Amino acid sequence: MKIHVFNSDFVHIGILLTYMSLIWNEDYQNYDSFILHARDTAQSVELLRNGNFLVPDGKDTSGIITEVVTDSRERTIMAMGYTSGYLLEQRIIMTTNNTVNAIDGMRNIVSNNLRGVDDIVVDNTGNYDDVFEIQHTYTTLPEAINEICVGSGLGWRMRFDLPNKKHVFEVYKGVDRRYTQTTNVQAVFSDELRNLYNIVIDDDNTFFKNVAIVAGAGEGANRKVIEVGNATGKDRHELFVDARDLQPEGSETVNSPAYINRLTNRGVSKLNDYIRRQSFEIDIDYNDFGIRYSLGDYISCRSQKYDVLLSVRIQKYTDVVENNTKTTSLTLGAPRLDALGAEKLK
Repeated sequence: MKIHVFNSDFVHIGILLTYMSLIWNEDYQNYDSFILHARDTAQSVELLRNGNFLVPDGKDTSGIITEVVTDSRERTIMAMGYTSGYLLEQRIIMTTNNTVNAIDGMRNIVSNNLRGVDDIVVDNTGNYDDVFEIQHTYTTLPEAINEICVGSGLGWRMRFDLPNKKHVFEVYKGVDRRYTQTTNVQAVFSDELRNLYNIVIDDDNTFFKNVAIVAGAGEGANRKVIEVGNATGKDRHELFVDARDLQPEGSETVNSPAYINRLTNRGVSKLNDYIRRQSFEIDIDYNDFGIRYSLGDYISCRSQKYDVLLSVRIQKYTDVVENNTKTTSLTLGAPRLDALGAEKLK
């Protein structure tokens, strides 16, 4: 896999043809990381500099180098960084952004807070009717965008548009390819089909919470407090959420349905950070990924050996290139908690 290298002005400065290894991660709902190991040749030292962008063959996303480690003893150079959505970390939301329609909310967050970063543009084509009502102020753009994505089920990425010399912020939605539907081409993995192997199951209940105590506007005994979730007894795991930043708007009161809905969404969003983490990793045939199914799609997995049967989203993929061989593994997302504490897939 060739790696094209560009400077911050989108000027192509070279192609890295030989390197020791590349680990490239992409996430459906956030930017992710990469690590590149190479020999410290004159070419690699010249190309692998902080601020340069890497674009591996076959990808329309880029990665920005944020750290370079040169080891003269081993004669190696290691370049690390993040996919270019990381550029949005340079900005915070300066004025309150009110989101109702998820895609419009994310587009507004980016377009209203670029403040001179003119090489980032927003793709306004396409639309989704997913609703997720929430407010954001003084958070980084990726933090707010990720919260809306988790709540709505949408994903985002930053495309590398070389002809126009732009990084393009794009919101998209995965395709339902579960075995329970017949509209789209199904993607099913199982022991019987021999396409489910090298399984890693991580079942983590360490920080599980299923009831949010959300405190909104007001002071003392008059402060508006609601509960999100209905678990009881030993099954109840409580989380306090300070939502004082959410205030009634216009003619609303603390008891207005719209205000209660925003508090509820904040509780749901925070509970999603404390779910029972059940993640699954599988190895796949790379020739099918990006053709029969892609990042963000829902797929079905069944393993008799590990007693696993689930329909779940492809949350992340990892490409590993080493010794001229590329392997791809998928990280599958976990079921999320809804406002009533029941598990569901978004």
